[in-house]
Amino acid sequence: MAYPLYEYTEVPVVLEDSFVKISLPQDITKTIKKCQLSESDVPVFREETVFNRETHFARFYNSELTNPLIPSFSYRIQRSSSNEKGDILIISPIQINNFENSNLKSISFLLPSNILGNCVTFREVDHDDDDNNNSLVIDMILDVNLIITLNIPIGVFFNEINLNLNNFHSWCIYSIPYSFDQRKPLLQKSFDIQTSIISTIDGGLLLLKRPNSMSPFSISPLTNISYINNIKSKFFSLKNDRIINFADQSVSINTFIDILKVNSDLFITISVNKIINIWSISSRNILKEINLNNYLPEIYHSAILSPICPNSILKLCNDRISILINLDNTYILTFKLNLDNLSLDLEYELTPPNGTENWIPIDYSIISRNGYTKLWISWIFGESCLYQCCKIYDDINNTIEWTSTIESNTFKEFQNNSFINKVEHFKIPSSLNNYALRFIQSQFNNKTINLALNIYNPDFKDFTNNIKNHLVDYIINKFEDSSIEYLQTEWIRFTSVCQDIHNKTANKIFSINFDNSNIDFSKDPFLIVMKGNDSFSIIKKSSTFELLYFNSIHKKSINPKKFQYSDEINIIELMKLVDLILEYSKGFNNEISFSIYELIKENFTIEDDDKNIKLLMTNIFDKFIIKIANETVVSEVLNRLSNIEFASDLINFLTILLTTNFTDYKNNNMGKFTKFNEKIIIESIIFNNLIAKQILFGLTLILNTIDISKPIEILFKKLYQSFKLIEIIESVSLLGKDNNLIIDYLTRINNGITIKSDSFNLILVNILDDLSKPGFVFFVISELLYKNESNISIEFIQYLARDNAISSVFKGLIALETGQCEEAMNIFMKNAKEITNVSNKNNKNNTNNNNGNNDKQIDSRLYEAIKSTMKLITVDNDVDYFFNLSILFENKRYYLQALKLALESSKYMNKLKKINLEKENDIFYKIFELALNLGEYKMSFSAIKEMTHQNRIIPLRKFIYKLFQDNKLGTVIEFNYGEDLDRIDELIYNMGEESLSNIETLGDIKLGLKYYRVCYSLRLKEGDFRGSIESLYRFNNIVQYHYKSKGGDVYNNEERVKILKNNYLVMLNLMNSLQDKDDKWIISKDVDGRGDRVINGDDLEQEYVLFKEGEGRCVAEERGRFLM
Repeated sequence: MAYPLYEYTEVPVVLEDSFVKISLPQDITKTIKKCQLSESDVPVFREETVFNRETHFARFYNSELTNPLIPSFSYRIQRSSSNEKGDILIISPIQINNFENSNLKSISFLLPSNILGNCVTFREVDHDDDDNNNSLVIDMILDVNLIITLNIPIGVFFNEINLNLNNFHSWCIYSIPYSFDQRKPLLQKSFDIQTSIISTIDGGLLLLKRPNSMSPFSISPLTNISYINNIKSKFFSLKNDRIINFADQSVSINTFIDILKVNSDLFITISVNKIINIWSISSRNILKEINLNNYLPEIYHSAILSPICPNSILKLCNDRISILINLDNTYILTFKLNLDNLSLDLEYELTPPNGTENWIPIDYSIISRNGYTKLWISWIFGESCLYQCCKIYDDINNTIEWTSTIESNTFKEFQNNSFINKVEHFKIPSSLNNYALRFIQSQFNNKTINLALNIYNPDFKDFTNNIKNHLVDYIINKFEDSSIEYLQTEWIRFTSVCQDIHNKTANKIFSINFDNSNIDFSKDPFLIVMKGNDSFSIIKKSSTFELLYFNSIHKKSINPKKFQYSDEINIIELMKLVDLILEYSKGFNNEISFSIYELIKENFTIEDDDKNIKLLMTNIFDKFIIKIANETVVSEVLNRLSNIEFASDLINFLTILLTTNFTDYKNNNMGKFTKFNEKIIIESIIFNNLIAKQILFGLTLILNTIDISKPIEILFKKLYQSFKLIEIIESVSLLGKDNNLIIDYLTRINNGITIKSDSFNLILVNILDDLSKPGFVFFVISELLYKNESNISIEFIQYLARDNAISSVFKGLIALETGQCEEAMNIFMKNAKEITNVSNKNNKNNTNNNNGNNDKQIDSRLYEAIKSTMKLITVDNDVDYFFNLSILFENKRYYLQALKLALESSKYMNKLKKINLEKENDIFYKIFELALNLGEYKMSFSAIKEMTHQNRIIPLRKFIYKLFQDNKLGTVIEFNYGEDLDRIDELIYNMGEESLSNIETLGDIKLGLKYYRVCYSLRLKEGDFRGSIESLYRFNNIVQYHYKSKGGDVYNNEERVKILKNNYLVMLNLMNSLQDKDDKWIISKDVDGRGDRVINGDDLEQEYVLFKEGEGRCVAEERGRFLM
């Protein structure tokens, strides 16, 4: 198929924003009478209601106001394929740029019935007093003789005004002004708010008039011969005009299939039988009739025009009228309209270039610029689409220049082939599943995936947006025990199903329209294409890589005037080089090319110094190139290179082309990102990179073939960096719609953006340059860490800049978050000097304008998501650095590593001449805590001893509690508490008192005994014999009093008696060890309300005797009960 020069690229824009859903009342009579409505009068607008419908009809509406708030709208009619009642009308503002910092909303209406033909019109009402109160007026004719008029305030799209049932009659009216089942409408055209024209399938016209937008229309026929003949045939049984059938619809050959408003009184019609009529609304008559056969070859005189396709036939541009005629060939006739005598003078006749004979024209659009007129035409053939541009110069020869577009499906084929290639090389099922899931979700919208899932499982009826879970359920889980080969087959099959559905639905063209935003006044504004499934496309100028690649493979010569860098580069010689690159690449099959590229990617983790670059080039040559490039091949390559002027300069040009625009152009920081321009930017970058990869990879093969020398290594290194950039962008783009990290990054480093057609490719190059900076990888990883997706962040380690302190920080954080605690600690310790140095420099310079491009400064905007963590790490001294790391590791419960880091902090603190006492205490407290957690009691106690005396209270308490908790009673006694002994004694003693405050079981007694006995031992160790006795005496006294006061018997439990008895023996033994009788006394603290008492040795012995007697009585009583 022969096409002209490829100059444009189609970029898909898929918008999946949720709509404002509004259901209109089903009860027509009640609504016409303007009765009060309730929720029961409207159907529920469910998600599956939208899911079950496909786009049936779609058009653009361009506001005719001078400075509208919203210049363009798209509207779609979605219809059920299963005859489910009620179309859905979806109205979406076209917002390519945004200067108001407000994202516009789309609105959808569930109608009570279906819209007839092309019978929906849009007009904007201008309220002079307030632009914000302008309204969008929509008229629709439904197949139940009903006209619905919607009067939607523009504020609704800004989410400032709500439409609801309470104010329903202020924004919607129903009316039945005419019996349309008698004269079925084919299309409706609005001339202004008061006037519309309807074309009926019997060849008639109806004039609709009303005083204002919220009044019903009055309808009357416009008289013409077809209308009179139709009346005669009904009353006098005369033969009707010839009837023809199009798409199950019967129409008269006189039916008007397009209507064009010329001015407030004149309009033009064209009929199926190729008759042009010029009408007057005021006189309601035909003023002039012209037969298009006068301008067509005789072979087409008997042919008729389709009332279905194309969407637009008549176009008015200044004083020129264009007519698109689709017969066996397609003609576009352009006439100059003379209003004085109503003549049409043919100026030129356009016939699209060869290759479109079997294609059907869908729509066309015309725009006038200074010195020329530009026309775009869209075509379909089966599931394929085509766009061609014609430029008609206002010169003496009416010079005509046709150019072609690279359709988005061409790029999709590249992506699908790459997907299949990668899938077939996966060895691990989990890696395959992760990649396939990401690819499918990034390539297809939710509706397409849902439909594919429904094919896989007809019972699937879930319309929620949790697509990933559905894919896991219906593919991964279904085939989890299958071989890797079977999984590969299933993923490829499922992707193929999605692609087929996409081609049949989302890829279908409905309408085209020039960007009407009043922002882009360039000579070549964007062309917007409306497609199925809420999809759009943008036709833009091709990037340099796209221009070179597609014109090379189609053997097209590029006019230097069409080449952006013609002042610097000879395009003819450059095309020779690109031809050589692409032809040479064909000598390497897919398997070899894939293996070479994978080898390059494997080296992303290695430092790209001269030594490693040379080694990589050598490996590529030895493993692959040498098998293809024999002496003859090398000689031919060198010979062709020698015939290219300035070949070395051209090669260098290609190696840096991805991120260099060769101009001083700077992005305009005005405006905000919109959903629309976000998609344009992302898809344009991806498409550009796909093609850049083809050319740059081919250039890599040539460089590796001809030589491995220092200059070649330098060029190869540039290519290596380009591949690295291409891969990270692809990896980020596959993360899914919820991870739009490229746009988030651009938003973070730029104040704003405005995209225009003439500068868009320069903007893309600048964006790619921004993305090539180390800061982009920092940003991506920080966002993934913030979203707890550390398992994904591992994949981006290979893209981190080498010898970069912040890279080391992120490597450490990723290791920490993924459970590699020892690795994380080693990274942080190894790179401590570099990290604290760069933090110190950053604090001194304190600037945020380098996008993370070097080690000298840190742009905090790049890690805003984990700002608190980064703030802990990026400090300018070793003491704080290691201390803060210790906190991070502790939070992750990596106590051993946290302790090592805290000890490292203390080591650097000891080197300081001037020590901050508060910081010193914090560090030793951290060491104490971590050591205690790990059971390192000696280290923990040593840390306490390093603290000031007043700061030891809490750690000592924790220390003692922990030892008792771990049942390390002997360890409590081992330490020399020194000046803290009284605190420790009091603490343990009080712990015993607390434990016996509520005795219920023997276990409570044993627990209390543990504290009092440790207190006894600790006092004994320090030589306090009297205090030792007092601790055990206190225990016995409390226990015995507890049972006595409760009316119980302390002797009725043998183990309890044994505990008390042993305590008495220990106390007596210790009391007797005192030599001086006057020293044999203790103080018994109050337990029974009698106050503190002095107990001497004799008293203690007597008390023990009485205890033994009580024990004896209890034993005797027990024996007596047993004998009875």
